[in-house]
Amino acid sequence: MLSARLPVRLPVRLPVRLPVRLPVRLSVRLSVRLSVRLSARLSARLSARPPRRAPHRRRRRGYALPFVIVMLILLAVGLSSMLFVLGAGARSTENMVGRRKAFYVCDGVGRLATIAAADYFARTAGTATSAGLKSHVQALGRGPLLPSFVAPTPGYVLQDFDIAAVGGRVLEPLSSGPFKGMMAAQDGVTLSFGAMRSSTGWMCRQEQSVTLGKIGMFQFFVFSDQPYTDWAPGPEMAATGRVHANGTLCIGAGNALWLDRVTAHGDIRHTSDGACRDGTGATDAQPVKVAFVDGANFDVNPPPANNDSIEPDTADFRNFGNGSRTATWASFALSEYGGRLLDAAHNVPLLRIPVFGAVSVQRGYDASAVSPSMMNPTTRILVDPVLSRDSADVKRQKLAYQADIRIINGVWYLRDRTNPDAWPGIAIWSDHAGIYTTTGEEGVEPANRAVGQNQLATSQGWSTRPKRYSYYRYNAAGDLTTSTSDPPAVISYGVLARDTGSGSAIWRPGVRCDGDGAIEAFNAPVLFPPTCDQTTKANPPQAAAITAPDSPGERLLRGTRSGFRSGHVDRFEQSRPLADRVRERANVIPINFDVAAFQHALATATTGELGAYFTAEPFNGIVWISSTWERSMMEPAADEPPPQGCASSNPPNPSCPPVDDANQPAVIKQKEDDILPTEKNIENQALVYPLCTGAGSGSLVNHAVFDAADGNKITGFKLPSCELYAGTGTMKAARPTALRIFNARNVNNAVDPRPDLTDATGTLPNGLTIATNLPVFVLGDVNVGSNPEDLTPSSPWVPVLVAGDVTHVLSNAWVDNKSRWSKSVNGGEQATETTLRMELVSGWTPTTNTPGQYSGGLENFPRFVEDWRNKILNIRGSFVVGWSTVYNRAPRQGSVYAAPLRDWGFDRHLEQQTKQPPGAPLLDVAAVRQWKR
Repeated sequence: MLSARLPVRLPVRLPVRLPVRLPVRLSVRLSVRLSVRLSARLSARLSARPPRRAPHRRRRRGYALPFVIVMLILLAVGLSSMLFVLGAGARSTENMVGRRKAFYVCDGVGRLATIAAADYFARTAGTATSAGLKSHVQALGRGPLLPSFVAPTPGYVLQDFDIAAVGGRVLEPLSSGPFKGMMAAQDGVTLSFGAMRSSTGWMCRQEQSVTLGKIGMFQFFVFSDQPYTDWAPGPEMAATGRVHANGTLCIGAGNALWLDRVTAHGDIRHTSDGACRDGTGATDAQPVKVAFVDGANFDVNPPPANNDSIEPDTADFRNFGNGSRTATWASFALSEYGGRLLDAAHNVPLLRIPVFGAVSVQRGYDASAVSPSMMNPTTRILVDPVLSRDSADVKRQKLAYQADIRIINGVWYLRDRTNPDAWPGIAIWSDHAGIYTTTGEEGVEPANRAVGQNQLATSQGWSTRPKRYSYYRYNAAGDLTTSTSDPPAVISYGVLARDTGSGSAIWRPGVRCDGDGAIEAFNAPVLFPPTCDQTTKANPPQAAAITAPDSPGERLLRGTRSGFRSGHVDRFEQSRPLADRVRERANVIPINFDVAAFQHALATATTGELGAYFTAEPFNGIVWISSTWERSMMEPAADEPPPQGCASSNPPNPSCPPVDDANQPAVIKQKEDDILPTEKNIENQALVYPLCTGAGSGSLVNHAVFDAADGNKITGFKLPSCELYAGTGTMKAARPTALRIFNARNVNNAVDPRPDLTDATGTLPNGLTIATNLPVFVLGDVNVGSNPEDLTPSSPWVPVLVAGDVTHVLSNAWVDNKSRWSKSVNGGEQATETTLRMELVSGWTPTTNTPGQYSGGLENFPRFVEDWRNKILNIRGSFVVGWSTVYNRAPRQGSVYAAPLRDWGFDRHLEQQTKQPPGAPLLDVAAVRQWKR
């Protein structure tokens, strides 16, 4: 029988009995191997049998058929086993993936719920309730929190969602983590919920107990929100406060760099690392010397050049190892620096301004006209204008939105406290004479608002024109009425004259001359000295129709037609071929903001004056100032790419030399004799844009500008129509291109801010914040009446914040006349010692690997355009490096300045959240106390 002749050693463990939890590939391999081996053994046995006599044909057919049947049965068993294993493995894998998806869903819900909770605590500021918290979180999640919070994994249902506030807000130091010891406003939250996949029943569950904290951006001496930050001072330098970077931080020093604590969300590297760059196209091999010292061991913020200020036994000096990419970096940094230097290897979190969704901001550029990537595009919102598309949380972060005073194109607006979303608010003053209707330019100013001085006189009920806002005051007929007896005003344009007769430097509106300096517009005697050439085209003879050819008003208007040269931009132009240079790119017509006069204006409560609007509720301390021109916001269409370089004109890049200067307001049109190196007193052909009026505003023939038929002939100072500044108008280029802040020596209320003023000063109980989306120039001492060293409550101290696109520091010695438009560089001007006690939020030009394109490092974060050799620049405060510059992207250039002796340090008052400048943003930090799933 066939059964007697079959092999007796058949495998007894068939594939069907394999463990079902084996991986799919292994199960298939085993099944196939067993089937093949079985067949091979059977064939071998059959072929090895001894030969027999030729069987009867019928018996041979009967033997083959059972053999084939057996083989088919065995193959069927192996195939079914393989299919069974495959199915079991697939089901196991599917279950594992499903459970993992559910875990990710719960993790995402938990993270987003805590972010929403942090937003709620920011809005309630210590008055949170559990019911309000849950409602707010669910509202941000559009009801059930899912699926909008978990868009990549639809089909889940949230179950038993609950979130509650635990206890009240406490203000105390953080107890753990990389920011341990920083004062933070802390709120407790418990969170529990489940999420289930409706179609399969896969489910996750999570319970958390979380502490949500908020720390101030200015609680750091340096906070960088850039993907790449470099710091490589040559001379010895000290930083007495914390330093944090949201990206990579490259540190180097020619001499010792004394630090307190440094954290980075990215890598911390030394400057000889190949990932670091210095703008030369090669790595920087500069030695790296870093000393970490407890801030308490600094002898009251020592000057960096004074080694003796730090006792050797407290210095804990170390060489900065091999950077953060060695295998042992995490442990090396902890042991070498005692926890004072932490980066991504130590899980340092990204610190962000709390906003939801995508944020549209003005785009910055580097020196190659490339828009660099931004680690966090929200920081720029601090200085950007309020736009109609802004979400509620984005608006809330903008200084423009928070500001009680907004000055746009020469018009002052008050925030409407009954309707804070009404942008820009209530118009209370205008530099536009007669009648003027706003155009809604760039979506920044309102449209169709009647804000000419004649119109505001009616709507605001002025008995006389207010005198504190600006120097450009007119009567109903359009005559400029400013006189020498009027009090100083806040706003002027163009040239300033420096006066040291009162001891410390004071600047007032002036007129530039070719002599030793600009003349104060209201200085007596009123006649110009002979050094102001009355015969050149820059200062043409006056028309006989003007009855007072040398009146203060005429001087004032003439001073608005010029400004000063920015050495950085000028140096940037030197890289272009001579025939292609656009020297006017270096020319600045500033909006001048007098801080001393502003404080006096706040104290003047006469009808129509600034102080009259703050009698019931005090000024909140924030001013936002801007000037616009066509495409200045550079808001592209959805499918429109950003500018790719200076050759691109759609959209125009305000940082580039223009293709057509008629369409580029940042270029200042000048007289035909502006040919370097002449020293003519160059002036613009037109008054700046806010000094224009609408048609039909009355007779203005006695005050104005130039003959439109011949730009080289001045027929009188007639105020122009605002139509000339729009569309194809001939005066389109005469727009203010920067904000200059001056006479800010004393902001402390205990000290008169300006010795030549004797009337009362306004109060700034919360300090002062001045913000703009334009470039900023800070002129002279700032806030020296505050004492950054004495932390006692009785010590005089107020915070002052300046925020702008890019910030330049001008010393106490600055004179506009030494920086005429006809001069090519500013480096020859000798600075004098200057003191700044302030916080700074600004952008910079990022370093690239292209030669000459170096940011200047943190040591050159505030830019310089003077010769500071052997002169001290004292700074106490905080720096925030927020973005790539929008309007002025020239890299740091040593040929236009000489570096100061940097006596810089952190103002330790800022460690307290109650002493932050007005509008200071808070950053979210979180710590999970308990977590269960």
